[in-house]
Amino acid sequence: GMKVFPSKGDDSQLTEAGQFFTEAFWASKSGGAAELSKFQAVSLERQQVNEFRRRYGKFMGPRDRRAELVICQNGAGELMGCAGIEVDNVQKSDGRGQSVSAPLMSNLAVGRKFRRKGLAE
Repeated sequence: GMKVFPSKGDDSQLTEAGQFFTEAFWASKSGGAAELSKFQAVSLERQQVNEFRRRYGKFMGPRDRRAELVICQNGAGELMGCAGIEVDNVQKSDGRGQSVSAPLMSNLAVGRKFRRKGLAE
């Protein structure tokens, strides 16, 4: 029962994903500590939720509407992972000619207990 779906800018989905992302991605990156301090968690969570709203929320400009946060849940509705997908202009690798529109992935995170199971593939 795994379910993968776009957030479609839904604020409750973006808030939940921002909270999840803070724990799944930022914990263990704060100077090597296994857990975030309460202050770090609150601060990073607020920043992450605001960033998700800015990048994937309902009130984005027309240029940004080519961005979506994809969410993955298990059968019990538990968040397993998320990934941002955006279409943007990318310069060709040789640096010559016009840029091309291409999909870019960002904000990829997988919950700790779901890692090493191929979910991010």
